[in-house]
Amino acid sequence: MEQCPMTDGEAWKISKSLRQSKNYGWIMTALSLPFIAAIVVNSVRGDIVIVAVVSPITLLFIIMAVNGFIAAARCAADLLGKRTFADRRAVTGKNWISRKTSFSYYLQFGKSKYSVPKEIYDRIETGDEMDLRFTVRSGQLLSMKNSAGENYPMT
Repeated sequence: MEQCPMTDGEAWKISKSLRQSKNYGWIMTALSLPFIAAIVVNSVRGDIVIVAVVSPITLLFIIMAVNGFIAAARCAADLLGKRTFADRRAVTGKNWISRKTSFSYYLQFGKSKYSVPKEIYDRIETGDEMDLRFTVRSGQLLSMKNSAGENYPMT
């Protein structure tokens, strides 16, 4: 693996992920507040059944909020470090997942799997050697380049 400086476009993509992760964390925090209030009120009243039902839901929201803030912290560390890693890997698999109204496309590089746009998915075959650029802390795929020099930015 080779360490590389971060480009402005890559920094913009990471800052976008930072905003999304923070927003996710705050939304989960806001969703957990009514449940916390219900736990407190019902604990005072002595209604243990409500507390037992609401507590796991509250814990789930809190875990999701913490996860969002951890992801935001990793993105922030990537932005402060201004470093990326480059590595050459072979595509070991291609797969897609159908949802009700859309599809998600994935390329597999050994144990790592990355979501890619359909245009890139269609142009890359299993076995192709790719130069991958990804962030240090959050592991976010920033761009791919094939052996012919074609660059595939992840937007």
